Amino acid sequence: MVAVLAASPLRAVRIVASPDALDGFVGPAHRVVLRVATDEVMVLHTTVNEVVLNGDEHAIIEAEHGFSLIALSRAEFDQSVRPLIEWRVVDTGFPYLAQGLVGFVPAKLWFTEDGVRVVVATSFAETLLERMRSQ
Repeated sequence: MVAVLAASPLRAVRIVASPDALDGFVGPAHRVVLRVATDEVMVLHTTVNEVVLNGDEHAIIEAEHGFSLIALSRAEFDQSVRPLIEWRVVDTGFPYLAQGLVGFVPAKLWFTEDGVRVVVATSFAETLLERMRSQ
C-alpha cells in the first residue's frame, strides 16, 4: 500500500498563443512546460512575472489557480494509478506528457525518469485520491 497520497495546490501559468510562438517558447529555467494542445502550454511552479513569450502579441498569459499536483514515485504510480487507466503508458522516452481519464477523472500525467506528477483540477483532486487509495 502507498504510504501517503496527497494533493497540493499547483502554482502555474497557462499560455494560449499561436502554435509558432509556442514552438519557440523557452520556459523559465528549471520549470516544467507542458504542451497540452497545439496552441496551449501550462508552465508548472511559476508565476506570470517569470514568463516571457515572443512572437504572438495577442497571446493570453494568465495565472492558473484551478489545479492540484500529486507527486508519485514510479512504484507508487504503478500501484495506485496504473490500475485506474485504460490507455497505454509508455515506459521509455522520458520526460513526456500524457492526458486522459484516471479513474474516470481527467488528468495530465508528466512522466520523468524518477517519477510521475499528476496534474488534476482541484475540484476533482479528492475524488481521484480516493480512487488511488483504493488500489
